[in-house]
Amino acid sequence: MKIGILTFHRAHNYGAMLQAYALQKTLERYGHQVEFIGYRQECIEKAYNLFRPNLYKNKTIISCIKIFIANILTFRRRYLRHRAFNHFRIKYLQESIPYSKQQLISSTLNYDAVIFGSDQIWTTRFLGCFDDILWGDIRLTRGEKIAYAPSMELRELTIEQQKYIASHLKNFNAISVREITLQHLLGSLTKEKVPVVLDPTLLCPIKEYDAIINNTRGLNKRGKYILIYQIAQHDIVYEIAEYVSKLLKLPIIEISSSVRLHSKSNVYETLGPAHFVSMVQHATFVITSSFHGTAFAINSNIPFYSVLIQGIDSRLRSLLTLLNLNDRGITGLKDIDLSQIISIDYHKVNKALQSERKKSLSFLIDSLSK
Repeated sequence: MKIGILTFHRAHNYGAMLQAYALQKTLERYGHQVEFIGYRQECIEKAYNLFRPNLYKNKTIISCIKIFIANILTFRRRYLRHRAFNHFRIKYLQESIPYSKQQLISSTLNYDAVIFGSDQIWTTRFLGCFDDILWGDIRLTRGEKIAYAPSMELRELTIEQQKYIASHLKNFNAISVREITLQHLLGSLTKEKVPVVLDPTLLCPIKEYDAIINNTRGLNKRGKYILIYQIAQHDIVYEIAEYVSKLLKLPIIEISSSVRLHSKSNVYETLGPAHFVSMVQHATFVITSSFHGTAFAINSNIPFYSVLIQGIDSRLRSLLTLLNLNDRGITGLKDIDLSQIISIDYHKVNKALQSERKKSLSFLIDSLSK
């Protein structure tokens, strides 16, 4: 089958590109021809441009000067990060011709199926509203529209949002979601039970990432270390990391989700997605507030703590519940059990993960076979 995927595969974000890669590899494993539909979302494209004139908009002259100086000082590191992500996308993610939103709306696409997801494609956080394209408002010459593990990160819906979602769910021939909270939200809007499936990064056993890791050059970190990864910086994550560092007598290394004004020797800002996977695999312990930081720690069988930040923890809680790892989700030092700090029974976890993987693959295969 010829399958198109609509997701955030162009975002310079480790989770976004790696979930895209994993879904592509999973579908190719079953003999399908796969490509990412080259949807150019203006907000995504602008967010990861090396030059962002919008940063100066509505700023004072003093603020503009400060931003300009900061951009000059960070340019080299921003360039290296930009290049690393673009290299990964071009090398590993097969992409169609580019489409603007208007071009997609007016086109009729020639696929046997289009998969929407994974990632937070149903959120309003980036646009301030829902994106019609990612809610299935495209035309196909034939074939199915399948929602695989989309995420929303909304806990409550307005009346207007409920109406929009109820209407747009009818666009899909099969629907699944990534977290339990979204399953409950959609449950009241559709008569059918919506299954919770795994994020695509967990559909691939960790050995399936060897191909991209073996192709990395330069840094492949060895030795014992505690790894921090988070999207936004939260003080509590650093506090927990320092505490665990003293207990285990290990240095702290951090993978940053962006380039900061002041660089530090133990903070890696310019790594691409393949190096991210390698750094997690070789860590002694992972401390993260990120969903994909947690997912790769679990898939790599690395001891970890997921720091639950109120308001952005629904995806993490859902994953930890699914794999019976609720004790690894903590909100502060008080939740740390010293006797169990590195004790995770990964035999049980892997068994649960394999069971969930089987269910998720069944949903994907059954949806495509229709």
